[in-house]
Amino acid sequence: MIYYLVSSRHSCTFSPYFEDWGKPVQDLVKTLYYEDLDLQKPFAPGLYIFTDHERLLRPEMKIIKQLASQMEQYPSHFRIFNNPNTALTRFKMLESWYESDINQSRAYRIDSLPEDIKFPVFTKREFDHTDRTMRLARSKDELHHVLRRLTFRERLRRREMMLLEYCDVSDGQGVFQKYSIMRIGDYYVPKHIHSSKEWITKHSEILSDEINQEEFNYIRAAAAPEDVKRGFEIAGLEYGRMDYGLKDGKVQIWEINSNPVVLPTRESLDPKRVPGQAESARQINKAYQQVNFSPDLEPILLFQSSPVSWQWKMARVPCRFYGQYIRK
Repeated sequence: MIYYLVSSRHSCTFSPYFEDWGKPVQDLVKTLYYEDLDLQKPFAPGLYIFTDHERLLRPEMKIIKQLASQMEQYPSHFRIFNNPNTALTRFKMLESWYESDINQSRAYRIDSLPEDIKFPVFTKREFDHTDRTMRLARSKDELHHVLRRLTFRERLRRREMMLLEYCDVSDGQGVFQKYSIMRIGDYYVPKHIHSSKEWITKHSEILSDEINQEEFNYIRAAAAPEDVKRGFEIAGLEYGRMDYGLKDGKVQIWEINSNPVVLPTRESLDPKRVPGQAESARQINKAYQQVNFSPDLEPILLFQSSPVSWQWKMARVPCRFYGQYIRK
């Protein structure tokens, strides 16, 4: 059995897949909400995928790390993907990819900027999955202007704000392409290529027979560049979606999302893209089947006393109310 741990507000990325493309494997997967975990009850054996690390707050993460540590004590009962004790934060990922000679651009905290920054640069909040905090600055003057215009909410979360050196991956026609690939254990499944004239590429804004064929070939090849594999290993993540671009043929990693949209629904797709997404779904379903772990063992009580369970319950309300102030 595969247990997918996620925050309830963000399970819409995962659950809909099994009502559509993932029906053949829906009985293998069960969603567990962090909010509903009862640490005083036994945990069933299986594979546990820890997602949404960045959406957990400090007191929550402390206890979830203890849960993963307890599971590690019983390898015959449990397997873990995305162990919260070893997975890197987004900022640490970006730092490590640069230090490992994968990425050409660096990442900084906005309160610790060196003199040799390479412009252009852009801002981004570490725990934000949208482009709302991404603002481009081409010089020091523009950067000072951008930082002065941070919103009140961004100032409250200033320690989460990052500054990233901009890496131009556009081609000769000014088209940006974002490649996305899923990792599910030892399986790497290409998902899509999004093409756009904008450097922030969230969707495929340019559609043509040539681009659709390129995407289909990318998916059908079912191959991951070595730097993609290295990037996942460095991040300490066995499950998630990596977004990356190609600079002079070399992988440049933008991020890894541990709780990604598995695939868009059929109805939302351009009909010409359906064959490629169907092939991606076939590979994803095969991967879920291969990583499924269902030992014939009884559930096990991981916490023999109540203090940790009580701490978990007590952490919930204040964490949600004061969340913006106590991020990990």
